[in-house]
Amino acid sequence: MQFREGVLRAPTYTQASNYCDAKGMEPKWRGKAPAESGVLFQCN
Repeated sequence: MQFREGVLRAPTYTQASNYCDAKGMEPKWRGKAPAESGVLFQCN
């Protein structure tokens, strides 16, 4: 799910990592989403 331009949000680190892996990229962690609602990341 897009959080803001270039930054995505996922419920867990594992889901974020799987998302980036499927695109052949590595996740870059941006911290926790507001209200502890998941993690923020980008695929690089």
